[in-house]
Amino acid sequence: VHILLTILLDGMMISQFDMRLKRLLPKKTFLLLLSCLPLAIDSFLRMYINNGSKFAIDIVMDKESVAIFSTLFMVSFIMSIFSEFILNPHVTILAEAFKAKHFKKIRKIINKQLLFILSFGLGGIIVSYLCGVEVLSFIFKINLVPYRVEFCVLFMGGILLALFYLTQLLLIIQRRQLWCLP
Repeated sequence: VHILLTILLDGMMISQFDMRLKRLLPKKTFLLLLSCLPLAIDSFLRMYINNGSKFAIDIVMDKESVAIFSTLFMVSFIMSIFSEFILNPHVTILAEAFKAKHFKKIRKIINKQLLFILSFGLGGIIVSYLCGVEVLSFIFKINLVPYRVEFCVLFMGGILLALFYLTQLLLIIQRRQLWCLP
């Protein structure tokens, strides 16, 4: 059903594009797919690595431990999700600035991103340590108080992940997708 709807809706929209675009160029399409392949592999590996600890805990631990860790883990990734929401709209701006060699503009945007990640991250760690597990315990009706330090460590992991995304963004705007692969 999804594929049929995609073909139908995209088929209706394609008539609004330039007629020259209707003719697919297999060689250019293949080269585009090939140049984007490192980004696809990187995205897959990043999601797999991010969720690897969840997979391991699902296998090894009981349901109660899985529920506790999942709750802590979910909140710790707020940092990386926020950074992606803030970083992604700047990709085109940064890529165009890099192409035009406007390095001061790039530095200014990246410094703002770093300031956001570090200030929001440090503030988040402090709030998490002071009252984070109590609030989560109240919301999810699970006793998370004994896991205060673990929660802060997971939150720090979210900050490191946000810095990793920022580094990846810098590589991508420089057209260095292959460097993103391990």
